[in-house]
Amino acid sequence: MTRHLVAAEADKIQDFVFRASHLREVTGGSSLLTRFCKEVPKDCLGCQVDDIVISDGGSFRLLFDTSAKAIEGSSKLADLYYLTTGCSLTVAAPVEWDGDEASFPNANELAGSRLRAAKRAAGAAMTPHVPQMAFCASTGVEVASVFAKPKKDRLETYLSNSSLIKKLEWEAGKEDFILDFAQRADPNGRAPGILEIPLEPGEVGRAGGYEPRDYVAYLVADGNGMGSIFSQCKTRGSLRELSLRLGEVVRDSLAEAAKKVMQNPTAQKGNYFVPVLPLILGGDDVFALLPAKWAVSFAKEFCLTFEQQMEAFQHRQPELANAPKPTMSAAVVICKSKYPFHLAHQRGEELLKEAKRLSKSQIKQRMSVVNFELIVGNRLVDHSRDAGEHRPTLRPYWVGDLPAPHPSIQQLLNARLDLQSLSQKQRAQLRAFFEPPTLQTSGLEQDRWRGDLEGLVTRIGKLRGDDGIAHTIKGSLAALGSDRGAYYWRSLDLNRSGNALPEVLDMWDFLYDLQQDQKKYKEASS
Repeated sequence: MTRHLVAAEADKIQDFVFRASHLREVTGGSSLLTRFCKEVPKDCLGCQVDDIVISDGGSFRLLFDTSAKAIEGSSKLADLYYLTTGCSLTVAAPVEWDGDEASFPNANELAGSRLRAAKRAAGAAMTPHVPQMAFCASTGVEVASVFAKPKKDRLETYLSNSSLIKKLEWEAGKEDFILDFAQRADPNGRAPGILEIPLEPGEVGRAGGYEPRDYVAYLVADGNGMGSIFSQCKTRGSLRELSLRLGEVVRDSLAEAAKKVMQNPTAQKGNYFVPVLPLILGGDDVFALLPAKWAVSFAKEFCLTFEQQMEAFQHRQPELANAPKPTMSAAVVICKSKYPFHLAHQRGEELLKEAKRLSKSQIKQRMSVVNFELIVGNRLVDHSRDAGEHRPTLRPYWVGDLPAPHPSIQQLLNARLDLQSLSQKQRAQLRAFFEPPTLQTSGLEQDRWRGDLEGLVTRIGKLRGDDGIAHTIKGSLAALGSDRGAYYWRSLDLNRSGNALPEVLDMWDFLYDLQQDQKKYKEASS
C-alpha cells in the first residue's frame, strides 16, 4: 500500500531552551520538547506506533495514508509546536513510498533532502513589537505576556509565554524528565521521591560540598558519525528501533557515570543527593551540570559506557553489522557556579568542534574524544595553543590508548594520582618550565632547558628523601610527551610539539579518577 512519509524538524532548539536565566527553565524546556515528541504524534495526530518512525530530539519522520492527510497532519504538527513552545517547526513536502521495506531507505533519504531544502528556504520570522511593552525578566529579549512569580520564593515579575511554559513544565513534568534520570542514577534503586536533585549550580559546588571554591562543570556531548550509522538502517522498524535505543543509551550512560559520583557522597548532602542535572537530553545531544572535581573522569566514563552499550545494540542488529563503531565527542567546561550557563554551553560547543576534528582524523580505529577547559573567574585559562613551536597542552584527548600525537584521558588521570604527593610549590616550579618565555627552539637552548628541568626533578627527590618521586616525575613527562630524543616533546606536525604535563598541573583539582578509591587523594593531602 502506498504511504506518504513526512520529515519535520524543530528550528533553533537550543535558542528556545537557553532563552532563560534559571536552570529549571532550561530543564523545563528540554522536558517540554521531550514530552512533545513522545505524546503529540500519537495523541493529537492519530498516528499508530508503526506510523511514527522517528519522534525524538525535535526530529520527526511520520507516515500517513494519503498525501492530503500528510499535509494536514504535518501542518497540525507545526501549529501544535508553535502553540506549545512559541517556536517554529520546518516541515518538508511529503514523499510517496510504495510500502516496500526495501525501498524505504530511498524514501527516507529523499525526505531528509526535502527537509534540508525547506530549512534553507525558510525566511526570517517577524517578532511582535508595540510602542509600549514590558520585556521578559528571564530572557530579556521576548515581550512579556503575564505578571507572575518565576519561582514560589520570588517576587512577581514580567514573563513571556516561553518562560511561563517552561516554568510550568518544570513544575509538572520534572517527574518524567528529571526524576526518571535520578532513579536511573541512584545505585541503591530508591524511589524518586527520596532523592534530591540540584536546582541551581551552587547546589553542586560549595553548597553541595563537592567543591569548596564553588566550581562546577558543564558537559556538552554529541555522537560521532551517527548519520552514517542511521543510513545503514534498511527498514523503518530498524530506523525507529535505533532512534529509540539511542536516547535510552545516552540516558543510561549519563546515569552510570552519575552512579560513580554518588558512591562518593558529601557530608552536607549524603547519598540521597543526585549531583548531576541533565539540561538537554535529545537523541545523542547532551548538556548537563555536574561536580567539577570528577568532571573529566565523568566525561570519560560517559563516553566508554555509550560505546559499550551502543556496540552491544549494534551486534543485535544484523543491518548494523557493517556500520562504523559508535563513539562520542565530549567537552567539559569548568567554571564558577555563578558563571552564565549559556556562555559555558557556547564555549563547550567550540571545544566540541575541536574534539570532533580529532575524532575524524582517526579512520582505522574509531574512538571517543574528550576536550576540556577551565575558566578562572571570567577568564579562560588559554594556553595560546597556536602560538610558538611548543605547546603546554595536547588537547583534545582520546578515551582509550592509541599511538597518536594525543595521549588519553586516562594517562592524565594516572599522572595526577602518581604525582599526588607534590607540594603546591613544587608543582609551580615544574609548571614554570612550560611558560612561553622559557620555551626555546634552538638545539643548545633546548639542551639547557632539559638539563635545568631534570636538575629540578632531582632536587625535588633529594629534598623529599625519595628518589622514587624523581623517577615518577620523569615517567609522567615521558608518558605525556615523548622521551625519544625529543626533549620530552611530542611532535604534532613538522613545526609544532607539545607536552600534557602542564595540563595536569593546571587542572590539578579537577582530575580525580572515579575508578580510584578516593581515600588515596585524601591521604595525599593530609
